[in-house]
Amino acid sequence: GFGVSAIAGMPGVMLQPIVPENYYLPTRLFSALIVVGAGSRIKRECDKALAKAGTEAEFKPVPSVANTGPYAMLRNPMYVAILAFPSMLGLAFDNAWVTFGSNAVLWLYLNFVVVPTEERFLRVELGEAYKKYAASVKRWGIF
Repeated sequence: GFGVSAIAGMPGVMLQPIVPENYYLPTRLFSALIVVGAGSRIKRECDKALAKAGTEAEFKPVPSVANTGPYAMLRNPMYVAILAFPSMLGLAFDNAWVTFGSNAVLWLYLNFVVVPTEERFLRVELGEAYKKYAASVKRWGIF
C-alpha cells in the first residue's frame, strides 16, 4: 500500500483504516450521518442567506452581497458543506484516503480554480461592496 500512496504524495498510513477495528459499523454510519447532516444544514443556511440577499448560487447577475448566516463567518460556506460528503463516505467505509485525500484534492481545486473565478465575477458584478466584504470575511473562515 505504501508505494501507491507515496506516488499520490500521501503517507502509507492514509490507506489504513481511520478507526479501530472494533469500531462497529453502525457507529461509523451514525458518525457519517452526523457529518452529512452538518453539511446539509450549512447548505440550507447558505440558501436562506442567499435568498435574503435576493440571489442564488448561480453565475448570473447578483443584486447584492450575501453577508448573513454562514456568509458572515466565511466566504465559501457551501464549499465547506460540499467537503462534508467525502468525509461522510470515508467515515462510513472506514477509508482515510476518501476522508482526507479526496478532500485535499477537492479543496485544492476549489481554492485555486473555482473560487478565484467566482471572486473575479463578484468583483465585477458587485464592485466596492464585494471588495469590502472580501476584506472583512476570510475565504475559508480561518485563512
